[in-house]
Amino acid sequence: MFAESERDRCIAAFRVFLYEVAILGNEPSQDLIRRIAEQHKVMPSGSYKPFGRGAMMAALEALGQKSEVTLLCWCHPKPCHCDVIKAFLEWKCPAPQQQTLEVL
Repeated sequence: MFAESERDRCIAAFRVFLYEVAILGNEPSQDLIRRIAEQHKVMPSGSYKPFGRGAMMAALEALGQKSEVTLLCWCHPKPCHCDVIKAFLEWKCPAPQQQTLEVL
């Protein structure tokens, strides 16, 4: 996010990214990032470094197995990508497996 006016579009783009990778099984490639960014009229970060879907799914699985998860972001309390991750984990790993999940 380069400007506050992009917040909602960036969050929507991240939501689509997470869906495409975690649910549809797409690899988190530069092409996927560019396509989603273009659809949402945001600019992808120049610091994004591609990683494999397996690594992302392993990280989400590890978070889903914890009884407590605290996601930290400088955006809090404003909406951010952590809210998308939180919603995904609550959907994918409903209580009682996820006892406490908060964004700070």
